Amino acid sequence: MGVPFWGMYLSVTGKGLRFEKEITPEYRVQIATYSIMARYAPLQVIRNLGVFEKEISSSDSELKVNDSLSISNWDIKNVWYISENDKEITLKITDGTNTLIKNFQKKEDN
Repeated sequence: MGVPFWGMYLSVTGKGLRFEKEITPEYRVQIATYSIMARYAPLQVIRNLGVFEKEISSSDSELKVNDSLSISNWDIKNVWYISENDKEITLKITDGTNTLIKNFQKKEDN
């Protein structure tokens, strides 16, 4: 009975954000964990549109450094903006030990 209220509490208060960083005045990166039933933590790139915000890219899976090593969204410590073009945005991501430069595809409606 309390699960819907807990989900509303996490989303309304912002306590469901595991990681949040403004990487430029136009973009921020967040890892949201609004679920109390599962270990789901998507990395989202958000565009600031004044009062409104829009998700431009999202990654649900672990980020592959190489064939045998990956960075979990739960372990991300810092993110930096590298560059962007019309179709993708490039970010540098670290978990404190490993560093990865990854291109994220922008959603088509941007």
